[in-house]
Formats: sequence, C-alpha cells, structure tokens
Amino acid sequence: QISDLPATLVRDVLLYHVVDGRRAANSVVPRVGNRTMPTLLGATFSVDNQGQITAIGNTANITSANISASNGIIHVIDAVILPIQ
Repeated sequence: QISDLPATLVRDVLLYHVVDGRRAANSVVPRVGNRTMPTLLGATFSVDNQGQITAIGNTANITSANISASNGIIHVIDAVILPIQ
C-alpha cells in the first residue's frame, strides 16, 4: 500500500513524473532521435520518437497522449518510472 511507503519516496516518484508547463505530445515526443525532459524532481528522463521513456534503469511507453486537465496535459504511461540513482 502506498501508505506504507515513506512520504518523501512517494513525493519523489510523483515529481519524477511531472515536467514544467503545458506540454502537448509534440513537445514531448521528438520527430527523430531522443528528447531529454527535465522533471520537477530535478532529474531527467529521455523520450524517443516512438514514445518510449528511458529513465535511470526504467522504461515506459506513452499509451495515451494529450489528455487535457485544468492544470496541465496528461500523457498516460504503462509503467511507473522510478528515480533510482
């Protein structure tokens, strides 16, 4: 259960999934190559032109993009990326 985890770990995992600004998929997924995305945690992950995210020892894929929310744009991924160093 999430309540069994240290609050700082939960905070760090959440901040690792968020970038600054309202970014539509075309500003996240590059046409070619990779794009490095700075997170609110202060770490980065990269996204390739197929929508695969590569983090430190983790990968995930964008499965649904451009879901509008009042405070940003959501891109659903198929795994939790962890800020493991």
